[in-house]
Amino acid sequence: MDAFDPGDAVVVVNVLNDFGHDDGERLLESMQIARIVLLGAATEGCVVQTAIDARELGLKDSIVVDACATTDPHLEETALRYAEDVGGVRLEGLGVSRGVPAESEEA
Repeated sequence: MDAFDPGDAVVVVNVLNDFGHDDGERLLESMQIARIVLLGAATEGCVVQTAIDARELGLKDSIVVDACATTDPHLEETALRYAEDVGGVRLEGLGVSRGVPAESEEA
């Protein structure tokens, strides 16, 4: 994944899915955000669910796997595989990008 640009917006979300709240969706829309990068705790819950919900809103997204945490590595692996294979979420980490390369990504 490319480094962040100085002008990139950083939004901290403290709920399971901020897209379920009008404020989160309006914020992204007002900032004309097309892609989000996710990281956080509870990969198998909050992070993956937010990524899938973002895709349903038409956003492109990536999960930075190395910047996520879990209490159950097996569930995390299953959830990430589901996010990538079914949800179309791009997984980043370990110096290797998995999924569709950003420059050719259409969805």
